[in-house]
Amino acid sequence: MSKGLTSRQCEILNFIKDYIIKNGCPPTVKEIAEFFKISIKGSYDHIKALEKKKYISYKPKKSRSIKPLVLSNDEINEDTNFREIPVLGTVQAGLPILSYENFESKIKISNDIFGKGELFGLRIRGDSMKDEGILEGDIAIVKMLNNFENGQIIVVDTGNGITIKKGYKEKDNLRLEAANKNFTTIITKKSRVIGKLIGLIRKYEN
Repeated sequence: MSKGLTSRQCEILNFIKDYIIKNGCPPTVKEIAEFFKISIKGSYDHIKALEKKKYISYKPKKSRSIKPLVLSNDEINEDTNFREIPVLGTVQAGLPILSYENFESKIKISNDIFGKGELFGLRIRGDSMKDEGILEGDIAIVKMLNNFENGQIIVVDTGNGITIKKGYKEKDNLRLEAANKNFTTIITKKSRVIGKLIGLIRKYEN
């Protein structure tokens, strides 16, 4: 149990983190209440307690503003320059498919290299991004956010699945470009940017 938290507060903190990983945004007070079958006031009281204990930040007047500040349980490392992040399944780098339920493992990363923020790993399958040096079997390190600059490599929920591509903002569309001439451009209107690529981890066989 995280230091200073009740068992229910730990459950809610873990739910918030899992929700962000699965949905790319934090839950609302109402969604927390519905999940735990408690009143909205009860949910709000738990959130305020977590905020007071400095495990989350929260802006009541802003929608979906809950943000975890502290890693809990075995995610906390004695060496604060390192932390563990989840590897959340597989990105199909040729087709937009990812199952968030396929939690694979955790990997330890350096904050000095990758920085802080909400990070997770996605395992690459396919070769649509090979010309950017992103190869099958790589673990992409992704920082959760919904803003990016044109030409950055982003992870996007297209509505039909999730893909990793170069992103370009257009007037009414989001254009997703592969880094392989054998793959076509994806044009999408109803999509959600989950995060941007900030690094890769690759294993070389002996």
